[in-house]
Amino acid sequence: MPISKNMEPNKFWEKVDKGETGSDCWLWQGGINQRGYGFCGRSEKAHRVAWELTHGAIPKGLCVCHECDVRNCVNPEHLFIGTHGDNNRDARNKGRGVYPKGEHHGRSKLTNNQVIEIRNRAFRGNYSALGREFGVSYEQVRRIAFGSEWKHIAKVKEGK
Repeated sequence: MPISKNMEPNKFWEKVDKGETGSDCWLWQGGINQRGYGFCGRSEKAHRVAWELTHGAIPKGLCVCHECDVRNCVNPEHLFIGTHGDNNRDARNKGRGVYPKGEHHGRSKLTNNQVIEIRNRAFRGNYSALGREFGVSYEQVRRIAFGSEWKHIAKVKEGK
């Protein structure tokens, strides 16, 4: 059963601040969950209801995604249908949901420059000695040397 069947359209749109122009985000004024999404009824996400009231049923297995990235926006012009993969790609392309890498990660033991040095010296093969020198395991040095970790850091030749 479509979500919007549980919601009378006039009552839904009464809870929306449509801003100054039609192109602004239309902010849901009803309940907001812990993640910032508008909710109406018991568990219906407001942006999904807005989609259904405007465009009809959401195809099974698809998401209603926000172009504007404002979670409580229900402006149908800011919404689009996509797969979970589409939604994740959209978030990644906009810099959301991206976790810190390398030295910016809170648990990192190495700096970017140390990783470059490990990569430049690892060809000599003594991963254990490099691990002791940099305070990481043999396996960590091996993964850095082969590029399976710290992929965002390129090998830089010494003297360049």
